[in-house]
Amino acid sequence: MKIIISPTKKMKREECISPSSKPVFLDKTKEILSYLESLSDQEKAKVWKVKGKLLEENLERLGEIDLTLPGSPALFSYDGIQFTYMSPSSFTDDMLSYAMDKLRIISGFYGVLRPLDGIVPYRLEMESKININGKGDLYSFWGKSLAEEVGRGESLVVNLASEEYSKAIIPHLEKHMEVVTPLFLEEVDGSYVTKGVYAKMARGEMVRFLSENNVEDREGIKEFSVRGYRYDEALSSSNKMAFVRKE
Repeated sequence: MKIIISPTKKMKREECISPSSKPVFLDKTKEILSYLESLSDQEKAKVWKVKGKLLEENLERLGEIDLTLPGSPALFSYDGIQFTYMSPSSFTDDMLSYAMDKLRIISGFYGVLRPLDGIVPYRLEMESKININGKGDLYSFWGKSLAEEVGRGESLVVNLASEEYSKAIIPHLEKHMEVVTPLFLEEVDGSYVTKGVYAKMARGEMVRFLSENNVEDREGIKEFSVRGYRYDEALSSSNKMAFVRKE
């Protein structure tokens, strides 16, 4: 079983925990970095979709990137709602071992990251438009390579990533592989809706739950019951697992 999640735009440096591995696709990351460095500031702004102070910050960040340095571990380098509610800093050794085996962060810049891969702060969304070796976007640049890395030797992928990142993986997986996407729904006046912030919270909490309970299959996933969510068989399907709570 592999679990895929999205990165965040906001990043931080972790100094208390050292990385234990390098990203699998570091050579491809070097290609992307070289491409970004070759662009004018105006072209970089278009790729990043930023301007003003945010552009200045990211130009400075790009100038500081040194892929030969150890960096900080990926799982502790992203700073967003999902990671806050996952709370990796409080993982036990067993939970971190589980995450190292099963959790993968999908990144436009690094491709696929294991929790303790060393990375540096960057900005590059998977939907960014680039032109490297005739590839017009990052989906084309990465092709099937990310799915092959995630799916190698596996029969089940738990998709906790946003559509932007999951579509770099799911369409390229082998047909025999089972993919399940947990949905986190709020019951409001008899209707079921997904609220973005709550879904991000729940995704982080599910990663924590799976790690804490050493979950290995979809039956174990059904046991998730954090913050009032309960698995709903009627709203689920072969590739969707619905978790509902009343608002």
